[in-house]
Amino acid sequence: MSKHKPLYSPRRTCHSETEICNLFERHMKTLLDQKCSMINEITEWGNNLIRQIQENVDKQKCLVERGYKNQLHYLHTKHQQFLDTALVYEERKNREEVRQLLEQCHELKFELGSFEYPEQSIPFIQIEKEQKLVEVTHNSFNTHQPAKRSTVNDDFRIKVHEGISPSSNGIK
Repeated sequence: MSKHKPLYSPRRTCHSETEICNLFERHMKTLLDQKCSMINEITEWGNNLIRQIQENVDKQKCLVERGYKNQLHYLHTKHQQFLDTALVYEERKNREEVRQLLEQCHELKFELGSFEYPEQSIPFIQIEKEQKLVEVTHNSFNTHQPAKRSTVNDDFRIKVHEGISPSSNGIK
C-alpha cells in the first residue's frame, strides 16, 4: 500500500494527462523508496552505535567486578596477616607493637580505581548533499516541435545519496 497521496483523481481521461500522472506516481514511489532506505540506514547506524556503547558498558562493569574480587581477596589476605601478627604480639604482651599494628590497619586504603572519560569521536550520520529538485521550466518546453524523447523516460531524478555507500558511516 502506497503511503503517498495520488496527484490526480481517477476521472482524468486525456492520455497525456494520465501518462504524466503515472510518471509522477512512479517518481513519488521512487522518492518514498529512497526515504525508507535512508531511514533504515539511519536506524542501523543508531543501533550499531548503541550496541558499541553497550559493549563498552558491559566491559567496564566486568572490569569493576574483577577489580572488586581482586581487592576483596587482597583485603581478606591482609586481614588474616594482621590477625596472625596481632596474636603473636598479644602472646609477647607487647602493647606498643599492637598499637602500631592497629595504626597500620587504620592507614590501609582499598580502592577499586577511578573513572576516566577520554574524548571519543562519534561518527554522526548526516546527509552529504541537500536534496535538489530538478524542475523543467515553462520556457524549456518547445511547443512547436515534438519532443525527441518519450515522456516515459525518467530523465529527471532526485539524487540524495550520491557518492555514499551504505557502509561508509564509520560504524562497523
